[in-house]
Amino acid sequence: MAFSYVQYTGNGATTNYAFSFPYLSQSHIKVRVNGVETSFTFLTSSTVQISPAPANGAIIDIRRETPKDSAPVNFTDGSVLLESDLDLLAAFNLYTAQEAADGVADSITKDTLGVWQADSRRIANVDDPVDAQDVATKNWSETTGSSFVGAASASASAAATSATAAASSASAASTSASAASTSASNAANSATNASTFATAAASSATSAATQATNAATSATNAASSATAAASSASAASTSATAAASAQTAAEAARDATLTAFDNVDDRYLGSKTSDPTVDNDGNALITGSLYFNSVAGEMRVYTGSAWVAAYVSGTNFVAKAEDTMTGTLTLPNLTFSGLGRRITGDFSDASAANRVSFKTSIANGNTSLQVLPNGTGVQSSILLRTYDIDSLANGSVFQFIANDSSNESRIATVPAGTGTPHVMTFHVNGSERLRIGTDGRVTVAKASSGTITALTDGATITPDFSAANNFSVTLGGNRTLANPTNLTAGQSGAIVITQDGTGSRTLAYGSYWKFPSGSAPVLTTTANAVDVLVYYVESTTRITARLITDVR
Repeated sequence: MAFSYVQYTGNGATTNYAFSFPYLSQSHIKVRVNGVETSFTFLTSSTVQISPAPANGAIIDIRRETPKDSAPVNFTDGSVLLESDLDLLAAFNLYTAQEAADGVADSITKDTLGVWQADSRRIANVDDPVDAQDVATKNWSETTGSSFVGAASASASAAATSATAAASSASAASTSASAASTSASNAANSATNASTFATAAASSATSAATQATNAATSATNAASSATAAASSASAASTSATAAASAQTAAEAARDATLTAFDNVDDRYLGSKTSDPTVDNDGNALITGSLYFNSVAGEMRVYTGSAWVAAYVSGTNFVAKAEDTMTGTLTLPNLTFSGLGRRITGDFSDASAANRVSFKTSIANGNTSLQVLPNGTGVQSSILLRTYDIDSLANGSVFQFIANDSSNESRIATVPAGTGTPHVMTFHVNGSERLRIGTDGRVTVAKASSGTITALTDGATITPDFSAANNFSVTLGGNRTLANPTNLTAGQSGAIVITQDGTGSRTLAYGSYWKFPSGSAPVLTTTANAVDVLVYYVESTTRITARLITDVR
């Protein structure tokens, strides 16, 4: 198992590839497709994405290449020896050792028998052989084999020619022997019939015997030539057998090439005007098949059930930066990472159609805009700034804040950077109606009023001071005005007390109510008389009050 790399085979669709080995820096991770270094992105610390997807059959190599020109830690005399530095140096040594081990493991090595092993892999970039025991390349073997076949064919032709010549020589020698025998017979007859010429005949016989010997020698030579011709023919037959083997290998290579071409033809179907239902051979489509749709002007890929676009055209999509989008953008969620992210544009046009708006997609529906904290956060804020985020000078911030920790919802203005605080104003129908100065002073441009809340008449009347500032009650009998609930220091107001049609109703007071000279006031007893009790809350247990009697 490799320590520092992993390899995959592409299928034309997969883009994400995982690896399990650690590294010191993401820059040490290299990705190569068919030996060519390729750009990629990290999806996680151990997963990379290659776009577009590597082709089917492509070899994807993901490898850690730790720089080895210098150590990552340099210790000096007197420096503090940190665990992190030791761990970093140990990791560096381990990673470089692992990479070296992987390099050795991937090299051609000797086995236990002393034989070099290539682990059933091709050896590329080998030179042509020179010495007898040099390795021969595929190109050299095929080229040399073709030369040997040609030479063998020429040798066979020459051998056949030699055999024909030898046969002609043998025939000529046989003819000479026959002629010699005839001469000898004629000589004998001449000796018998003419003794006078005996000596001459004997000489002729001797000459004939010599010619016969020469003819026999010629026959022997012809037989030797025939034997040599037979040997040449055998050698030619051997060469012809080798040539036939070479032809068989060439035909096998041709068949493999045709098969590979057919596989490519089944995968890439060429240019067509519509989605094909079968491949170019009429067979069923295979997943990952490609073709170019000449009508739509796009490459399409077969998913196993349908044809889809094989890539995303840049025509209808905006770039990551410096691009403009038209039309409607529909997003499930929009996430910004980093600091200082903004949505910018020219929002200065006064017409409503050109403003940035948030609108519900439900017909005739209401729109709600939310600002949410993340996780266990307890505060959400909307900030309106009077400056660009890159320049804090002379700025102010208008805040809407909701804080669950303090149970507070706040509207505030605060200075930003070296800016000055702003006053807060409220406008109605184009005119200022309320102003809160930076010193806290409140100015109301028009009259202000509070609602008058009717108290429930009963033996004991208990106002809820969180409900209103001003109250009213009609007494139907002698009553007690109890201590109010939800007192807040600084609150002031009035309680209008009316006698019913009978009159003579009395009113007692709870302990929180304090009056001038410590004496509780007496109500006007006339039927339907109106008294007004004005008050000011000093604390949660003390209310200063005065009764204005018989208000008519």
